[in-house]
Amino acid sequence: MEQYLKKYIATLIRFRTWIIGVIAVWMLMSTYLIINNLTIDNSLSIWFLEDDPQYQEYTNYQKEYGSDEIIVGMVPLQEELNQATINQLKKTHQQLEASDFVAESFSLAKATYPVISSSKLILAPLYDSKRSSKSRNQLFKDFSVLTNQLISEDQKNLFIYIQLKPTPEIESKRAELVNQITAIFESNFDQYYLSGPPILNNAYNTEIFNESIWFGVMTILLISLLLFLLLPHIKYLPIALASIAVPIVILFGITSYMGYQLNMISMLIPTILLVYGVSDSIHITNIFHKESQKAPQLPLIDRIVMMLRKSIVPCSITTLTTMISYIALYLSPLPALNDMGFLSSLGLFLSFVFVYLINVIGFSYLQTLPQKKHSGKRFFDRYTEPLLEGINSLTKIHRKSIIGVFTIILLISILSIAGISIDTRSLDLLADGSTKRDLELIERQLGGSSRIQLTIHADSATQLLNASTFKKLRLFENSIAKNKNINTPISLVSLQDFVNKRYPQLSNQSIDQKLIIDTFENTKDSSTFYNFMGAQGSELLMTLNVPQLNTKELKLLIEFIERDFNKIFNNTGIQLKFNGFAVLYSKLNEFILETQLKSFLFAFIAAYLCLLFFVKKIKTAFLILIPNIIPIGFVLMTMSFFDIPIDVTTAMITPIMLGIIMDDSIHLLYNFRRFRMESCSMELSIDRSINYTGKALLGSTIALTGGFLVIATSSVPSVQNFGILCTITVITALISDFLLLPALLKSSSSN
Repeated sequence: MEQYLKKYIATLIRFRTWIIGVIAVWMLMSTYLIINNLTIDNSLSIWFLEDDPQYQEYTNYQKEYGSDEIIVGMVPLQEELNQATINQLKKTHQQLEASDFVAESFSLAKATYPVISSSKLILAPLYDSKRSSKSRNQLFKDFSVLTNQLISEDQKNLFIYIQLKPTPEIESKRAELVNQITAIFESNFDQYYLSGPPILNNAYNTEIFNESIWFGVMTILLISLLLFLLLPHIKYLPIALASIAVPIVILFGITSYMGYQLNMISMLIPTILLVYGVSDSIHITNIFHKESQKAPQLPLIDRIVMMLRKSIVPCSITTLTTMISYIALYLSPLPALNDMGFLSSLGLFLSFVFVYLINVIGFSYLQTLPQKKHSGKRFFDRYTEPLLEGINSLTKIHRKSIIGVFTIILLISILSIAGISIDTRSLDLLADGSTKRDLELIERQLGGSSRIQLTIHADSATQLLNASTFKKLRLFENSIAKNKNINTPISLVSLQDFVNKRYPQLSNQSIDQKLIIDTFENTKDSSTFYNFMGAQGSELLMTLNVPQLNTKELKLLIEFIERDFNKIFNNTGIQLKFNGFAVLYSKLNEFILETQLKSFLFAFIAAYLCLLFFVKKIKTAFLILIPNIIPIGFVLMTMSFFDIPIDVTTAMITPIMLGIIMDDSIHLLYNFRRFRMESCSMELSIDRSINYTGKALLGSTIALTGGFLVIATSSVPSVQNFGILCTITVITALISDFLLLPALLKSSSSN
């Protein structure tokens, strides 16, 4: 085996100039692809597979009844509402509807209301300049179900709605359409505010792009500083930096060529791979330097072979277990996490290959061993050496107490699981800034910027269009309107109530089927922006305006609506169906739970099998796995105590962290077995393993902590939580491996 390694290394050294040239060209090509092809996509499709029945149902609904991808604009009135303002709104509508992205726009300038004329309902303009202020205000009050959506109660703000074309038609052009619509508002109004799902989505994309650059720059600076302090000599620094940077650039060159796009999940990949690369580089460099110091008289190739023999097994296993953790994400039903799993696994493989390739080539230029340590290393040694000796002493004297403390932590963490909620908080996905302020201002005035569409259907129109059904619908509408998260529902019942209020002589009469159909036919052909009835009258439609809610709140709201409907329409044959982005968004909780269960179980079982294959003993594999469960348990305790939910970002925590935290255990175990083979006692083997590997483990943990702390500086609360929790995990993992793992092994040897 050693002869093959020598031959392989000699070949690399012989052709190192050519290899460096190929890597340089590959880097340039990758950089070109990244600059020209890499884009950001945080659209709805990254959360739902195209063949997902619920997603297909949503897109089909959009095609039939219009998209609920709606931008809400709020324009403050500088003076009392007048015809000039209405004309300005009409001009804005013309410009908006000339856009290729806009299906329809709606405001007070286009709104109508039903008027009875010759026993028929016709539609008249809601705003008429000939009407007196008193008459207009009375009309607005009577028809408040609609006017409250068009003008604020104090009549100081107007609202404009821009309905976009169905989601699949606009997903790839969101930034362009938002810029276009913003430019139209900019040209027509001195002051305005924009919100709604498309605006929020564009803000996510912009923030992701900015933070990706910030994370990359800060991580590179931090890693450079850490490598300077943690590597044995400054001459190793350029080798380490090259081995870390090359695979990441090549990874994103490949993914750009394959058409992958960054999103709020995959933007974390560069930072994560950078800190992983640092971990392997520190281990490899420390082993090479230590072995070179032991036998400086050996030829360079022999020293490199020694480094490979002592590092490649643990590093390959840690890479494998970490890759398995990311592959586990591929079991998620969320495409964003599928991509994260695939790209991260590919990146880890490239990092493993290039960290050895570049380090071997780099070490080949160090014909003489650097002897003088730089000040950072002396500072690091000054504190780590006594720390490691103290750890060995502590795990020998107090091993039972250590096991007891960690057992209590594990039990508490199991109990804390019940206190963790699964909830994606929509505002936690949005950074503080103008977009968030606009959303808050609009919702304060309007009561909501998102829609839930209700479809009430039956086998025939006769079942729906009768007095009995309308009476039940009124009870249902009045009941759900009491919910604080529902702004006034709009439906045919709303129209009926308005007509009865405006025309008291009809208040004791039932609106017959013919009048309802006439109303529908009139409203269907006009620009009402609201749908009231489906084809052939077998469906009635109701629109609910709701604020931006968390997935948990949305789920509770939907359950509340469904419960009230079933209570009122029990055994009538009339059924309720939910449509709209908000309803689809509420399904994320189910997908996140599925991700956690499937991915963690897969990662856990695979990790245990890897350990079992490595140690060949069931009991030892189990003992090693216990310290790796503790950090996850501690993170769950943290989430429960600080009310941090499992959401679309933290859903990755448990599966991927299991792979990361096993790395320290594997390095310790590998050296423990090596010393045991040298006929050392169990206790001495553990102590020597801590002393031999401890500095590299501390260094890699510091690097991982630094990288995740960079992520924790995110202005997006959800991403910030991810960074903080990962930081806690890697620190707890090191403590667990330094204290609990040796204590368990020493206790096992004494029994």
